[in-house]
Amino acid sequence: MAGGPVDKLEPFEGGEVVIQIAPKMGATVYGKVLEYVPQRVLALTWEVPAWGHTPDLMGTTMRWAVEADGDGSKLTLTHALPHSAFREHLLSAAWHLHMDQLGQLLAGHDEHYTIQQDEIYALVLAYLEKDHAEKRAYYEHLLGIQKPAA
Repeated sequence: MAGGPVDKLEPFEGGEVVIQIAPKMGATVYGKVLEYVPQRVLALTWEVPAWGHTPDLMGTTMRWAVEADGDGSKLTLTHALPHSAFREHLLSAAWHLHMDQLGQLLAGHDEHYTIQQDEIYALVLAYLEKDHAEKRAYYEHLLGIQKPAA
């Protein structure tokens, strides 16, 4: 899955946003800028109509924040989803892989800026397993369930 061009990004509150996130598959984000502080913050709505086998992803917001961190910078991405989306593991895996490749992209090596199916599949499963283990431990604690000694 490769990212595509930013067709429109009006850098002011209420500005229009159009980004092709998977141009070969017809996936386009439409949104409005919620907050903009040059070189510091960009927050926007992130609405993606259904494409391929992917249902609508509406009602989400995205916020990018950059702050000084020692000799460099720290980039924080928050992608808030409506409770009904049930895609947090998939989106977390996709953003994880995009952020891993960000250095290459910024260095001008965008020809390799793609997410491979096997990479995202493995990360989704890892996130699901971690989430399941955390929820299981929470309920075991809540219900006072004692694990048998090994």
